[in-house]
Amino acid sequence: MELDMQWDGNPNIVLDIQTTLGISLPVQVKNIGFTGTLRLLFKPLVAELPCFGAVCVSLREKSKVDFTLKVVGGEMTAIPGISDAIEGNNT
Repeated sequence: MELDMQWDGNPNIVLDIQTTLGISLPVQVKNIGFTGTLRLLFKPLVAELPCFGAVCVSLREKSKVDFTLKVVGGEMTAIPGISDAIEGNNT
């Protein structure tokens, strides 16, 4: 079974990132969005209900993930070079 899926959430996740300079940098992850095709495989088939022994879940192809990163108290993507580095690696 394949399901086209789109999920948008607004969690409030704060990560405490340790930099190489020894400085702790609080980073907030917000507005997470996911778009992709979810593949469900029901196997092995068995005689008892629900007629399958397990469900394997995978993505059919590379999915698209969008999110917003903010340094707590500021916009992280305003730092030169950060926006390009993040956007090149978040899919």
